Amino acid sequence: MFPKLQTLALYNIPEMSYDDLSPYLAMIPFLQHIKLDKCSLTKTSSLICSNLLGHNTTSHLKSCSLRSGRHKSGVILYEPIPSFYQVQQSLIDLRIYIKDLISSKNLLKFLPQLLTLGKLT
Repeated sequence: MFPKLQTLALYNIPEMSYDDLSPYLAMIPFLQHIKLDKCSLTKTSSLICSNLLGHNTTSHLKSCSLRSGRHKSGVILYEPIPSFYQVQQSLIDLRIYIKDLISSKNLLKFLPQLLTLGKLT
């Protein structure tokens, strides 16, 4: 559907739209940069993690910037980790607020090439 799209920036996504967004993210083959701003990271944790880690083919994603706007909202990745999550070699820059240390540990297991991990304020 979007064969040449390399950068995707989304702002202020209504919570009801997350399920609608998931199939479109999977259809962008050469996506290299994702930026979400003013979105509930806690509510979108499964969407974010499945698109960061759940690729059947090699991911081209190099950077990901996820900002909530609310300090209590962060990505959650608890065990059991879905079996379709795969190690991602291309992601080198991740700017995100992670909810807790367990989620951080679980996420980092899948990102061995990560050079920058930062929290956005």
